[in-house]
Amino acid sequence: MLIKLIRKTFFLTFILVFIFKPLPNCAKDYTQFLFEKALQESKQGDFISAKEDWDLFLNDNPNDAAALSNRGNILLALGDAQAAISDQTRAIELSNDDLDPYLNRGIAEESLKLWDAASKDYNWVLDKNPDNVSALYNLGNVMGSMGNWLEAKKLFSKAAS
Repeated sequence: MLIKLIRKTFFLTFILVFIFKPLPNCAKDYTQFLFEKALQESKQGDFISAKEDWDLFLNDNPNDAAALSNRGNILLALGDAQAAISDQTRAIELSNDDLDPYLNRGIAEESLKLWDAASKDYNWVLDKNPDNVSALYNLGNVMGSMGNWLEAKKLFSKAAS
């Protein structure tokens, strides 16, 4: 009887140590795989698959600013600018020193002709990095859309230099 109890204890310990312990590592690998897969689909223009995978990734990692920003880009590409702005705003809340979500949100705001909001985001980027070509160019587009052609020309010139 004692031998049966020892065998059962050994067996259960074996299962717990060698089978269940690696599961978090498998989950970590899957999470990384899913992020990379969604990123690759995004780069390849497979926006529907990318959105599905970003959604899956974010279900388990809702505070991943990079994933939110990337999904926001996909949402914009799929025509949902308001949802894109929401994702970029959440990414900014999580990582407020990252320039990309500000640029990405500005682009989404431009698509809705929210010139003042887009201008504010591009100017925030330029306050952090005055030579950011994307922010200069995008702000030039906003200035032109608002009829300020002289300022647009200055921004385009600076972006090109």
